[in-house]
Amino acid sequence: MAIWKLIKANIKSKKESFIGIAILVAIITCMLATIISVTVCLDSQYDNAISKTNTGDIVYIYNSDEVDNDMIKEITSMNEVEKVIQIPCISSRRVSTKLREYRSMVFFFAYEPDKQMYQFFDDEGSKLVPRQGEIYLPKAMEKKLGCKIGDKISFDTGYGEESFTITRFFEEPFIGAEMIGYKNVLINQEDFNRLRENTEEICVNMETIHVFIKDEIKNQANYKESKTLDKINKQTGVQNGCVTSMTKSEAKSFTLMMDNILSAIISCFVFLLLIVVLIVISHNVSSSIEMEYLSFGILKSQGFTNGLIRISLVLQYLIAGIVGSLLGLLGSVFATNLLGKEFISLTGLIWKGKLELGLSMLAVIALFLFIVLFTFIKTKKIAKISPVQAFSLGHEPVYFKGRMDFYVDKMKHLPLSMKLVIKALVSNAKEYISTLLIIILLTTFTIMATSMNQLTKDENLYSMVGTLDSHITVRITSDELRPLLADIRTTIEEETSITKEYSTNNAYFMVDGTQFLGRVLDHTDGVLQPALEGKNPEYNNEIAITEVMKDELGKDIGDTVIIDNSGVQKEFLIVGTCKNMNDLGRNFTILLEGVHKMNPEFKIMDVSFCVADDSKVEGIVTTLETKLREYENEIRVSNNQKENDSTNETIRMVIMGVTMVIYLISLFFIAIVIGMICRKAFLREKIDLGIYKSVGFTTGSLRFQFSFRFVTVVLIGTVLGTILNVLTNDVLMNNMLYNIGITHFNTKYTVQNILIPCLWICSCTFAYSWLLSRKIKRVSCRMLIQE
Repeated sequence: MAIWKLIKANIKSKKESFIGIAILVAIITCMLATIISVTVCLDSQYDNAISKTNTGDIVYIYNSDEVDNDMIKEITSMNEVEKVIQIPCISSRRVSTKLREYRSMVFFFAYEPDKQMYQFFDDEGSKLVPRQGEIYLPKAMEKKLGCKIGDKISFDTGYGEESFTITRFFEEPFIGAEMIGYKNVLINQEDFNRLRENTEEICVNMETIHVFIKDEIKNQANYKESKTLDKINKQTGVQNGCVTSMTKSEAKSFTLMMDNILSAIISCFVFLLLIVVLIVISHNVSSSIEMEYLSFGILKSQGFTNGLIRISLVLQYLIAGIVGSLLGLLGSVFATNLLGKEFISLTGLIWKGKLELGLSMLAVIALFLFIVLFTFIKTKKIAKISPVQAFSLGHEPVYFKGRMDFYVDKMKHLPLSMKLVIKALVSNAKEYISTLLIIILLTTFTIMATSMNQLTKDENLYSMVGTLDSHITVRITSDELRPLLADIRTTIEEETSITKEYSTNNAYFMVDGTQFLGRVLDHTDGVLQPALEGKNPEYNNEIAITEVMKDELGKDIGDTVIIDNSGVQKEFLIVGTCKNMNDLGRNFTILLEGVHKMNPEFKIMDVSFCVADDSKVEGIVTTLETKLREYENEIRVSNNQKENDSTNETIRMVIMGVTMVIYLISLFFIAIVIGMICRKAFLREKIDLGIYKSVGFTTGSLRFQFSFRFVTVVLIGTVLGTILNVLTNDVLMNNMLYNIGITHFNTKYTVQNILIPCLWICSCTFAYSWLLSRKIKRVSCRMLIQE
C-alpha cells in the first residue's frame, strides 16, 4: 500500500513529466499500431481479392497464334502443376480519354463472373456484367487517366476507333496497381467477340495462360517459387515465346510497393522516437535522483529498500506508458482508416481495414518491457544514496563538482549575460547531452524525410532510378511511314534544338534460365547515364545489368550469360552495372542489334526526343498532331511531360503527406521534450536565479539567457544532425529502397533542404523555452532567505 501512495505522490508532484511521457508514448503507439494495421490489412485484402479472381500462381501472356496446345498439355501433366486455365483477351497500346493517353499495354477481357469474379467500388454486386458499349476500369486508372463514371474511353483497333462508356471501377489485385504499367479492363462478351474477329497489328488477340501450382508443393518447407518455375520452363519452354509473364508474388510486390516503402520509413521513425523517449526517461531519472537526494534518503531511513524505491519509479513510467498507449490505440483507429484510404489509388484495392488490436497489443507489450527494463537499469544509482549523507548535505555536492566548472572572470571580453550562459552550458554539460542527442536524431531524420521528396521530381528520378529522359515520343506502327521522321525532326527544330533522340522498348528475356526485363535501345550514346561500374553496352554482344540482377544471378562484370529470345540462345558479356528500377530492379540493358541476333523481327515503334527548351513541348506536340492528322491511325505523338506529371501526382501527395506528418511529430516531440527539460532545469536553478535577481538581473534578461542556452544546444545539435545525415542518409535510403530497385539513392542537398528543418527545430525550441521560462517571474530574492 505504501508503494502506491509513493507512486501517487510522485505523479502528483511531477504531473508535467507524467503527461509528457504519456503523450510521447501515445504518439509512438499510434504510429506503430497504424502502420502494423495498414500493412496487415492490405496484405490480407490482396490475398482475399486475388483468391476470388481465380488467378494462377504464374500467368503467361501469349499472342493467340503462337499458343502451342501440346505445350499446355505438357505443363498440365507435370507433377508440380495442379491445373492450367486459358483465358482469351485483346491487347492495345492506344487507350485514351479526352484528357490523357495511357501508353502502357491494356488487356481487354470479357467479364464472366463465374470464371473470374471481381469486387467493385460500388454497391451493385460482383455479378453485374457490362452492357454493350460499357467498360469497367481498375481503380488505379481513375487518376491515371483523369476520368470518372460516365466518361468515354477510346482505343485504336487499327481499322478505326472504338469508344466505351466507363460505368464502374473494380478491384484488380493482379495487374491493377499504380506501380504496374499493364492494366486489365472488362467489357461485354458480345463486344469482346466482335473485337476478336477484327484485330490487326495495333490491337492484338492474346491468351493468358494461368498455371496453378499444387498446394502440397507450395507448403513444403524447402519450396522456392523460382526453382519450380525454372523447372516448368526448362521442361516445356513456356517462357520463351510469351509476350510477358508475372507471378502472384511479383504482382503482390508491385501492388504493395508504396506501402512497404512508407512502412519502412515510419518504422524507422518510430524506432528513432523510441530512442528519444528512452533518452528523456534517462534524463528525468537522473535529474530526479539528483534533485530529490534528501527525499530518497528519508525514504531509506523509514525502511524503504532500494528495490522498492526503484520499482516505484519504474511503475510510475509504466503507468504513464499505459495511459499513453490507450490514447495511442484510440488515435490509431482513426489514423488507420485515414491512411488506408490514401492507398486505394496506389494499390487499386478496396479498403476494408480496421485496427489490428492483437498484433498492436503485442508490439505495445514489447515496448513496455523495453521501457521497464531500461528504467530499472537507470535507477541503479539509488543504491548509492546514503541516509546519513542525505541528512548532512541535503543533496549530492553540486557546485564545483567537476573539472568543467570555472570562474566567469576568465572571459573578460564577453558581456556578463553571455558569460553566465556559457558557464551554465559548460558546467552542466552532462544535463544538456540528452537534449543534444534528441536534436541530432530529429534533425537527421527530418532531413531524411525531406530527401524523399526528390523521388517526386522528374530530374531526380532520371538520375536516381535510371528513368530515360524524354519530352516527346512519336510512335510509328507502319514501317512505310518511317521516312516521315525527317519531317518530324524538322518541325521540332523549327521551335527548339533536339538534344537527344533514341528508340527504346521493354521486353522480357530468359537470362540463364530466369526471366528478366530487358531495356532495348537502338544506341546508348548520350542516352544513358554513365555506368555505375564498367561501361554501357556499345556492341551487339554486350549488356549492362542492375545491382539487383547482379545479386540474383551471382555474376559480375566480365562474366557471360546466355540470353534466350524466341527460342534462340546467344551468349552476351556483362560490361557494366546500371540504374533502372523497372521490375523492382530485375532488368538489364541491351542494344537492338543484340536482340536482332536472336530475333531479327523485333521492332521498336517509339522514337523519343529531348529538346533544349521544354516550355515549347506542348506547342510542338499540337503542331505535330495537326500535320500528321491524316496518319492518326499509324502515328501517335505524346507529350511525356503531362504524362509524367499525372503518374507522379499520387506518389507525390503520399510522400509529401508523410513528410508533413514527420515534421509535425518532430515539432510535437520538441515541444514536449524541451518543456520537460526546461522544467527540470528551472527547478534545479531556482537558487541561482534568485541570486541573479538579487544582483540586478531583470526577468527579461534571465528569460533570454534561459532560452538562448537551449537554442545554443539545439543549434549545435542541428549542425551535428546535418553532418550525421550527410554521412548516413544514402546508406539508409538505399537499404530501405533496395526492394523496389533503387540501389543508388544520391541525396541532393540544397540550402532549402537543410535550412528549413534546422530553422524549424531552432525556432520551435526558442518559442517553447521562452514560453516555459515565464515562471522566472515568480522567482524572488526571498527564496534565498527561505533556503
